Amino acid sequence: MQALLSLSSELQQLGVRLDDDWRQQQAGAMLQRFVSVYVDRLEQSGSSSDNGAQCLWDLAFLQKLNGLWGPDISTASERVEASISRQRDVGP
Repeated sequence: MQALLSLSSELQQLGVRLDDDWRQQQAGAMLQRFVSVYVDRLEQSGSSSDNGAQCLWDLAFLQKLNGLWGPDISTASERVEASISRQRDVGP
């Protein structure tokens, strides 16, 4: 999560582009890529019971971010929801 916040901060500080639509598209694309990489790594590493609760909190945070962003990143939202379901099925 720290990497996402850091990347977001760097994009804001860059300030080269003043076009709000462009920045919104870039941020949405970045969020989608981040979710994709995070879920891929989560699936590759498998589920471990010692970090299961933290993983669910992280996924819930990403789900909320996706919901706030809107329907433009529905693929990312679907992947997060599927990952949450898998994590809940594994359980502690």
